[in-house]
Amino acid sequence: MTRTQHIYLSGWGAYHPEGRLTNDDLVEQLDTSHEWLDTHIGISERRKARPDEAVAEMSANASRMALKRAGIGPDDLDLIVGVTSYDDYVAPASGARVGNLIGSQAHAFDVKAACSGWMVGLDVADSFLRTDKATRALVCSAEKSGIGVNPQDRTTWPFFGDAAGAAIVQTERPDRGLEVLTIKRGSDNSLYDAVEFPYGGWFRMDAPRTRVWVEAAMASMAADLLEEIGAEIGDLRAFVAHQANLRLIERIAKDLGVDPEKHWHNVSWAGNTASAGAPTALFGGLEKHEQDLKDGDLILVVTVGSGLNVLGLALRWVSN
Repeated sequence: MTRTQHIYLSGWGAYHPEGRLTNDDLVEQLDTSHEWLDTHIGISERRKARPDEAVAEMSANASRMALKRAGIGPDDLDLIVGVTSYDDYVAPASGARVGNLIGSQAHAFDVKAACSGWMVGLDVADSFLRTDKATRALVCSAEKSGIGVNPQDRTTWPFFGDAAGAAIVQTERPDRGLEVLTIKRGSDNSLYDAVEFPYGGWFRMDAPRTRVWVEAAMASMAADLLEEIGAEIGDLRAFVAHQANLRLIERIAKDLGVDPEKHWHNVSWAGNTASAGAPTALFGGLEKHEQDLKDGDLILVVTVGSGLNVLGLALRWVSN
């Protein structure tokens, strides 16, 4: 892809609710064990939203952090792309509700791509900015798993947590931020029924089919990204995967040859937060390591979602 415009992330924010669902809680509630939870998924606790905590409220919390980090106000936004898998409303879009909460009248809509949703939202915003339809966008994702995941289902409930992540995407180069080098995408629509959340029902997944496809798709996407930017795995400052479960992404990172210290993740204490997982892991890593980042450092982000789809993002740290 020939890029006609440089696109940057100038601000970001990650919000995790205060509520916690621990493995002790799950062992009491479900037919499971500490050994199974540790060896199979590697998640020790999950953050959970309050029953009265709205999806848009969580997304707005992360969005305010992103605006503050970018040093701009809500009136500076041209576009809001909202993302959520589990929402309080069918309509209006979460993006419009977030816009109202933060005081922005920017054009707002949602994209829907399950766990890869924030990356799809970034891809859409990137296209708007590169074609001069906007100059500054907010891409905000929030997930409240209690809306769609059955708390009595031992095959799904132990995985999921709640979170929100947001970023300001713009054409102007920030003093400190991330440049979007490339975004790549792929799908296998024949596997549309491998991960489903039907109206009036609960989230369900064919784990064996999904896992095989996900591992191959993420490895292939990472290789394609590296080839496109002319880099090798050892050149990376960080690698971030969809926060499905710790054991899965540890295996993927190991197979790719990623140094464990360069594998940024939060799933062990936040849970699988669907579309908010990859961005919050990325933003948490940036907050933790920002003082050590150097101009030109490379970061790869790879996510997968229901469909099935896979998206890859190559980023470069920029600083004056």
